[in-house]
Amino acid sequence: MKLLKQCLVIVLGLLCIHVSKGQNANLSIIDPQIGWLSYRGTIEEATVTIRPVGVYTEIGLYLTVSAQGAGFQLGRQLEAVMNFSLPKNAIVNDSWLWIDSTIIRAKILDRWTASSIYESIVSRRRDPSILTKEYGDRYTLRIYPLIMGQSRKIKLSYLVPGEWSAQNVITQLPADLLRSTQGSTPPIDIRVFLETFWQEPKLPSHPEVIFTLNDDPKLGKFYAARIPTGGLNGRSLSFGVKAPLKNGLFLSRYGDNQQGYYQMVLFPDQLLDFTQNIKPRRMMVLVHYNPTAVSPEFTLDKLLDLIKGQLKRTLRSQDFFNVIVAGISPKPISENWLPAKASEIDQVFNSLKTTNISSFNLPGLLGKGIETVKKSGLDAKVLLFSNSGAEGDLNTSNQLIRELSAIKGDAVIPFYVVDFATQGVPYYYFNNRNFYGNEYFYLNWSRLTQGEFQQVRQCCNFIDQVASTVIDLAAVEKATLDLHTALQNGFCFNRYNLNQTGELNDLRQPIIQVGRYQGKWPFVVELSGSYNNTLFLDGITVPLTDVSTIDSTGADAWSGNYIAALEKNNSNSNTVEIINTSIRERILSIYTAFLCLEPAQGGEPCVTCNDQSKGQPTVGTRDLQDSLIISKISPNPFRDQVMIQLKFKELIDLSAAKVVVYNHLGQIVRTFSDVPQGKVQDLELHWDGQSDAGASVPNGVYIFHLQTPNGQISRKLLKMDN
Repeated sequence: MKLLKQCLVIVLGLLCIHVSKGQNANLSIIDPQIGWLSYRGTIEEATVTIRPVGVYTEIGLYLTVSAQGAGFQLGRQLEAVMNFSLPKNAIVNDSWLWIDSTIIRAKILDRWTASSIYESIVSRRRDPSILTKEYGDRYTLRIYPLIMGQSRKIKLSYLVPGEWSAQNVITQLPADLLRSTQGSTPPIDIRVFLETFWQEPKLPSHPEVIFTLNDDPKLGKFYAARIPTGGLNGRSLSFGVKAPLKNGLFLSRYGDNQQGYYQMVLFPDQLLDFTQNIKPRRMMVLVHYNPTAVSPEFTLDKLLDLIKGQLKRTLRSQDFFNVIVAGISPKPISENWLPAKASEIDQVFNSLKTTNISSFNLPGLLGKGIETVKKSGLDAKVLLFSNSGAEGDLNTSNQLIRELSAIKGDAVIPFYVVDFATQGVPYYYFNNRNFYGNEYFYLNWSRLTQGEFQQVRQCCNFIDQVASTVIDLAAVEKATLDLHTALQNGFCFNRYNLNQTGELNDLRQPIIQVGRYQGKWPFVVELSGSYNNTLFLDGITVPLTDVSTIDSTGADAWSGNYIAALEKNNSNSNTVEIINTSIRERILSIYTAFLCLEPAQGGEPCVTCNDQSKGQPTVGTRDLQDSLIISKISPNPFRDQVMIQLKFKELIDLSAAKVVVYNHLGQIVRTFSDVPQGKVQDLELHWDGQSDAGASVPNGVYIFHLQTPNGQISRKLLKMDN
């Protein structure tokens, strides 16, 4: 029924975690023969499958798209064009297209071949329909033909590294892409497939959505949840599991005891013995909340839960914290610093939910925070969450900075500010620019105290991400690090560090490494460097019993990093190697493309592809070619009538069979209603070259297609002039 699809996809990305964020995806419907006219497309159904595999998470995105609401004539052959971004380090490794109930798995070709094939079908002299990597983190997916009044189903698969903390692994899901639909987002089914060492699946972006455990006879055990219609409007989408760390390390491999690929996550502050002697960190948390300056859905309880989660993620049990909330006469929760144990943090912030936090007196809150830190006589940093906009005027801001500076004196008390005012906040204009709310005050006060400031202007997708950025900066402990990995009787090579930018690294942040190994296990990790002019050398030996085994996605992850490294080195000498590796490993690159074609044009039905968006595998994807004894088409080419004769080795159930003839555009021109019911071994059908409407079809190539619960088979027919 529908034919070709191309899914251009790129690998790279950027994570915007500051201020508001624009739409990073759009779905448009165009007529290839007109070009200039386009409408916004519709995502009718969406399923996201999630499978953590080592350091990475494998994402399967199933979408059914249509031109619903577009102003084209019914039956018009259109093209769907989806432009979107994926996260940094994403590795696109597969693409599928459904033709009726049959899955066509994409071929990966060099860019120019794929472009030529797709162009010959779409028949227009432009170059937007190749399945290629564009630039940065941008991808393009094109589907043709999309018949006005009908829909097409596709799947896009990619690997993306999780955001690791000592407690959780969080994966950002493509919310922008799902929001690119016309109107509200459709219900989104989430299906999670976990190995035993992955536990506690959740949706941090949607805590109200709960997973249920399912046991399907075909798919096995999986966790399922559904985000209702419109559930992504104005919200991000993230998935989380408990981090499977042991002594601050997680190690997985694909291969045997001699050679293969490994993935590792390492938290230096948990591995290194000397870090236990680092003096504890102290965090003074100041909370201001004005319900009129933020969207109604971002309640005080949500703010307190956000802060609580960030503190539990960041602080160690040997660290300390305290809290002061805004009020007429603000005062700390405790006269002494509280141990940053998870239970203590939970107790404090849960109790604050019944506290009357004032919408005013931000200056008093700041002053009390400074006084409390100075009184303790201990080094501490201040973390301010506020949505006040009353102190942003130039004169007010400067006067407040002078008064706070007088209270602070010579004490070093860095302020780290999260400003989440998003509603009814005034603009102030001076120094040849606009300042939003308290922006001028926060910016200058944080700089003056050697802290950091981040602002959220659009509620409420990114408050958690901004808060994470700010508190990470507040808790940073920098050291020069040198990591060496090897086997006890072998070596590691071709290593890629996914999140290290130089020798100076935060001891709290994980080192994520992908590499290859050769030799005999166990695995050896050595970490050396300097912290506060103190040299250190520490290490650990990891036995096989502490290593998780993953599938061939382990090789995909390494290949994706290898290709990305070659692409960064923009040299012509790398082009051939990129293309060869990309095609051999089925990993999308700048110079290659994933191309799905209907069987008549060279596409091959995928027998092993399992549709995890449904409760059971796709029916009838097996090719019945091996079951045939006789396959006779006579005459072929034909003029007036053609006979299709099939004889099978075993009985074939035709009770639920679909027997049709497609034209070269994938449209059904004839449906056979006289197919025998029940199980048969012989099938003989005749076609007179007429359409279902009774008109003689034009000369050309047609495809006879038989789809049964057992499988499917296609045969090419050629109609000629009388």
